[in-house]
Amino acid sequence: MTPELQAAAICLAGLFIGYVGIFANLKPPRMGRLLLLDGAVFVVCAVTVGALYGASGVQFSIGFGQVNWFWFTLIAYAVLEIPFFLWLLPRIDWD
Repeated sequence: MTPELQAAAICLAGLFIGYVGIFANLKPPRMGRLLLLDGAVFVVCAVTVGALYGASGVQFSIGFGQVNWFWFTLIAYAVLEIPFFLWLLPRIDWD
């Protein structure tokens, strides 16, 4: 498995657990609490990818060039989060 695919799979697993297992069960799902928990899920994903590739010097290929593990994880997490967020959006209490 390539480093890009492995990092994306880690992000996807974290997002799935976060959105389907945690965020969907918040009663009521408030935006502030969602942002806090989403940040925590990202930190877990980033620490996991960092533990695998942090000191290895591996460069990750992305559409516009090469980036390190942190920037790839941040971009992959943000892009992969869009469909999950759109799924949860109608359920969010904005107060």
